[in-house]
Amino acid sequence: MFTKRPEQKGGGNVTAPESRSVDSVAPPAAASSVASSSTPAARPKTLQSSVIGSELKVVGNVASDGELQVEGRIEGDVQCTQLVISPSAHIIGEVTAEDVIVNGRLQGDIHGIRVTLQSNATVEGDIYHQSLAVEDGASFEGSSRRSADPLKAAARGNGAHAEGHDDAPAKTGSQTSKPRRTASTAT
Repeated sequence: MFTKRPEQKGGGNVTAPESRSVDSVAPPAAASSVASSSTPAARPKTLQSSVIGSELKVVGNVASDGELQVEGRIEGDVQCTQLVISPSAHIIGEVTAEDVIVNGRLQGDIHGIRVTLQSNATVEGDIYHQSLAVEDGASFEGSSRRSADPLKAAARGNGAHAEGHDDAPAKTGSQTSKPRRTASTAT
């Protein structure tokens, strides 16, 4: 009858005083309140999160179906749903994700629907995006190209970079020389 109680992880500390005193009555109520947020049926709506810690160096490509938080170093391409690059992180390779938040160092191109360069970001590479936000203090060397489907452009491979993207016109100004600039926004 009380088989769900051992499956609760971390929730026992909050309900422990109640479950000790009224063990025969409390578990069904506690199980129903926890079941709504921790059952496998409720989890697919949230992304599974993975962390590459500050002490970890990965040499090779990294792929995830969920969120990836990088605090260490990756030498290879990264593909996931949501990518968070922490201030201590350093990635050398191409990045492809729906949401990309950079607050560390990235040497390589970014393909993302929504890309955010936070104040500690240093990016050396081209950014292909639908939406781009750059905070004051971020450093960006490369070109920014708006694309209707930046993830599809990444799937085309490196040939697309050499030929340019026909779905996004080139920005005005001297982008081919890739001058180093510190970006700030007023939008």
